[in-house]
Amino acid sequence: MSLYEKTAWASLVVVVVTAGWYMVNVLGEGGPDDLAGIFAEMVALVVVIVAIEIIAQIVIVVTTRKKDKDERDVAIEGRAAIYGQLAVFVGVFWVIIQVVIDGIWLFDTETISRVAVVNSLLIALVVGEIVNLGTQIVLYRRTA
Repeated sequence: MSLYEKTAWASLVVVVVTAGWYMVNVLGEGGPDDLAGIFAEMVALVVVIVAIEIIAQIVIVVTTRKKDKDERDVAIEGRAAIYGQLAVFVGVFWVIIQVVIDGIWLFDTETISRVAVVNSLLIALVVGEIVNLGTQIVLYRRTA
């Protein structure tokens, strides 16, 4: 397994676990229901992700034979980025439609709250990153 594939695996695990924690603890019952509380949880989430990623990347680089990026790595990252950005675009566009049409599916309230919009946008970003990293892993496995 190459350095960049290991990096993609580690990042995918970190994003899925931390985003899962956020979804369960913040979006579930008992989580904050005001924008300030949600923002504080998001900042904490980003700090935790950055800290874990730094540690994981150090461990990966120390334990893996260093290798420069080759054409294959660049092509895989490029294709995966396209799919990840497409997922983010679809998610953000879906949130915009929800706001404009006043909640056709996700939101049952008469007016859409800012908290729901912020969380929906965060979900779009997380899904985009999961698609990006998952695509990288699949492409590394297919070309291995």
